[in-house]
Amino acid sequence: MSNDETEYTFKPVNAQAMKALKTLPEWVQVAFIHALDSVYYGVDPGMPIDHLTVIGPGVIELRINGRPAYRCVYRSKAPGQVDLLHAFVKTCNGPDKKNMATTASRYKLL
Repeated sequence: MSNDETEYTFKPVNAQAMKALKTLPEWVQVAFIHALDSVYYGVDPGMPIDHLTVIGPGVIELRINGRPAYRCVYRSKAPGQVDLLHAFVKTCNGPDKKNMATTASRYKLL
């Protein structure tokens, strides 16, 4: 995952969104990238999701639960268009206000 020349089916909304994804453990990156590829091709991502309509239409959070838990938030308006908004480690119970604020601010960039 360290190769910056890799082409992805999804488009990060900015460099920080991609950097956030790359800070996660490699196995988590692979799982999220595979799920985003699936969404790009119009297939179910194959992991738990949550619709974040509070942030905007079409915003979805991919979830890997455990300790720690991992999240990847993207927007997809149609198959073939996937915008990566944020990826992070979830360490608290309940909504993660800081990461949701980051996601909302990146959504506004679209």
